Amino acid sequence: MGKNLWNTSIVLFAACALTVGHIFSHYRQALNIIVLLGFVFYAVALNVHISELHKLATRDELTGLLNRRAGEQALLIEINRAIRYGHLLAIVYLDFNNFKTVNDVLGHRYGDEILKEGTRKIVTNVRLGDFVIRHGGDEIYIICPDTDQDGGNRLKEKLVSAVRLEPTHKGESIPVTLSAGVVSFNGTSVQWQETNAEDLMRELLHRADEAMYVHKQQSREARAKRPQQAKIT
Repeated sequence: MGKNLWNTSIVLFAACALTVGHIFSHYRQALNIIVLLGFVFYAVALNVHISELHKLATRDELTGLLNRRAGEQALLIEINRAIRYGHLLAIVYLDFNNFKTVNDVLGHRYGDEILKEGTRKIVTNVRLGDFVIRHGGDEIYIICPDTDQDGGNRLKEKLVSAVRLEPTHKGESIPVTLSAGVVSFNGTSVQWQETNAEDLMRELLHRADEAMYVHKQQSREARAKRPQQAKIT
């Protein structure tokens, strides 16, 4: 509403100034300068408005990461680029362990803070040029251009080590860690003309998601072998 009023005011001001300029030719030069300045301010305000709209359309409101739609568009571009130029591509798929417990015990507001803090740790540990996307809920994936399976695994281990949060409830900690899965893709393995990039995108995300759940199950089994701690109520 405020932006609409601002834009309307600028247009009305310019129209009035032009009209007055025709009536009072003596002041026409000064009024033309004022009109020009008015249009400059209008252009600046319009660019700011467009930038805000783009951010709303492509960024997740809570974490500031690319949202699901923008992430899929970025992934399609990288898949097509990998195929066209024979490049490598890796996807690291992440999920926060015990995130549901945090929401259930401490509330969704605290869960949001945990998600934001975990996201900050993820962003600070990826390379410049990687894309970090919130796929939904507490699931995040990273597009890693020009990266093979080993490179994806190294990033996976780095992130799993970096993201370790321990909110507490009644003196008991709720460890929030990451489960992660990696899938890699070699663009030279497929033909450009014969590949449906959208189908390939869905397949890669599905495989990365499956790899993440394998890691999650392995972590659960490892924890089950440790001495039992007091249950959080």
